[in-house]
Amino acid sequence: MKVVYSPKGIVSDISPGRGVSAMERAGFSNIVMDFSVGEEVLYTECGKRGMRFPVAMVPCMSPDGKRVEDETFLAELTMECIQACEKIGCNDLIVPALSMECYQKLAVAARKKNVTLLLKNECRDLNGHLIRGSFCDARETAEILDATRFGFCLDVGVCNLCGQNMYEVIRVLGNRVKAVILRENDGHANGALLPFTSMGEYGSCTDWRSLILGLRDISFDGLVVFDFHDSLKGVPGTLRMKFLELARDTGKYFAWQLGQEQVLKKYKSRVLFGAGNMCRNYMKCYGTQFPPLFTCDNNRALWNTRVEGLMVKSPEELKRLPKDCAIFICNIYYDEIAGQLQEMGLENPIEYFSDEWVPVMAGGNDA
Repeated sequence: MKVVYSPKGIVSDISPGRGVSAMERAGFSNIVMDFSVGEEVLYTECGKRGMRFPVAMVPCMSPDGKRVEDETFLAELTMECIQACEKIGCNDLIVPALSMECYQKLAVAARKKNVTLLLKNECRDLNGHLIRGSFCDARETAEILDATRFGFCLDVGVCNLCGQNMYEVIRVLGNRVKAVILRENDGHANGALLPFTSMGEYGSCTDWRSLILGLRDISFDGLVVFDFHDSLKGVPGTLRMKFLELARDTGKYFAWQLGQEQVLKKYKSRVLFGAGNMCRNYMKCYGTQFPPLFTCDNNRALWNTRVEGLMVKSPEELKRLPKDCAIFICNIYYDEIAGQLQEMGLENPIEYFSDEWVPVMAGGNDA
């Protein structure tokens, strides 16, 4: 899985080097080649710093923010972007909605350049209201993808605007989903905000749980694309660097959450550290598929008792484990417990388990 960041709102025409430098300092190593920002500018400035372009995007919006409707123009522009992708070594290109006739012509050129075209769900304006548009019907889209051999890019912002159940959409599309654009909005305006920054009365305006569980179910291992250019419009200059660092950490958070089951699969044997609610949730969700040998806890009163059928032992028992047995921390005090394990001289792999987004919840997180 690769986390990729859009340069929109960061890199400007006036001082592109400054924006690219800020992305580098924030730890962004994978950048979207957004041709609306400027191919030569991004390629030159990012190339100096060893940044890569795992995915590119065909611009389909005019400078005034309106979608370009001229299909002939968009098809020609897409063809130019395919050629540019070959030059910069980019293998995936997110393309606008076009006719099947256009796609067939573009597919021939894309295969020659070793570029995979990714269709993307879009909304459309109906008398001032945003409704479901191209590639929002998951079953219909799956048939088109199978016929064209294209991939799919799921735009979370569009799903939110159209009131779609992302879990169901993802389950239908399955491994056809090659990329996901993560952006938040309020469900009404087509904005691009950093995830978890648009809140309503009941929390986030986007159903992140539905998205995360859906992507876990299909073992998603593609591109996670962050677009938060609207968030940056309101961030003072002196705080922009901190905000970019927050975006970096949000990327790490999603990579951790989406890859959690893949990490569990890595190990033939595992034990847990923690015997509270997070341990209970682990056992309810993963106890059968990824059974631990036991769990341990610092609370002596819990030793030699059972949690969801799992024996609770002293942390000292961890010293008896073979070195290839992973220890999964099931407690929100991750850093403190990791420090304790290191002080014990353990050489086992140490992983962090989270029950923040699981199908079954036994109660609140451990305090």
